This record gives sequence, C-alpha cells and structure tokens, in this order.
Amino acid sequence: MAARYAEMTNAGRRAPRKAITRLSVELACAGGGPQLAAALVELSTFGCRLGGDGVDGVGDHVRLGLEDGPPVAATVIWRQSGLIGCRFDKPIATTLMKALIGRA
Repeated sequence: MAARYAEMTNAGRRAPRKAITRLSVELACAGGGPQLAAALVELSTFGCRLGGDGVDGVGDHVRLGLEDGPPVAATVIWRQSGLIGCRFDKPIATTLMKALIGRA
C-alpha cells in the first residue's frame, strides 16, 4: 500500500510526510452530493490519507476543506479498510501543511 502512495520529488526522493492525529476535514465529491466529515490521518504536500466513508472508490475526484482557504482538489488513488489515499491535483503549499500539522 505504501508503495502505491509514494510520491517522488524532483531529486528522486520520497516527499516528506507528516503524521497527524485525526484532524477533521470536510470532504465533498466533485460530482456533487453531501459534504462528508473525514479524519486527516497523514499529510504531505502531494496528498493525504483520510479516515472515513462515503467516497465511492478509486478514481473519484474530491474536494477537501483544509484550513480556511479554498477547497483542495484531489483524486482518490487507493481505498482500504476505512481509509482512502488522495493525491492533490496540485501540491499544497508547505506553509499550509505546517499550519495543519500545528493544529493537530
């Protein structure tokens, strides 16, 4: 599972990830539907791991409500045992990542 989630930086190294202790985020499927509560479990500038149900499956396009900024567009790249892995369409700013980790 971890190998499927690994992101590589320009230098060929794995992107830094930070574990988060169940920070709540809002999750909405891009095609519409109700917003869902999810727990942010792990975060990098390239993607995240979420705990929660309601997303149909791999390939779904979602929007994540992180902090007070605009929603972050992402794609579900894996799903297993109540967890989903998302890859952000565009990497998030390091400052946003650090702010979220500071809130956990």
